[in-house]
Amino acid sequence: MNVSFTNSREDISTAKRVETDWSALSTGQRIRSIELDGYVVIPDLLSAEQIELIRAELMRLPATGTDYSEHQRGFSGVQWTDSPTAIDCLASHD
Repeated sequence: MNVSFTNSREDISTAKRVETDWSALSTGQRIRSIELDGYVVIPDLLSAEQIELIRAELMRLPATGTDYSEHQRGFSGVQWTDSPTAIDCLASHD
């Protein structure tokens, strides 16, 4: 997946970092945070090795642009690709 048209490494390295202590928030505060921010960052959920493997797996996928953003691209059906680390993260675990 070619992401060269999105953010440069310099932009990413200077981007504002989320510093919310998710574990300190109540359920209501967590819900409000997701509703307002539109995303959640859960520290230490994935290891650095997992992130690198997922990045390598997803970079191979032929992403297509969306009709609503020149910077957003996507790929449907990751679960049907040879992306075992990404699929494992998507699968539910008991």
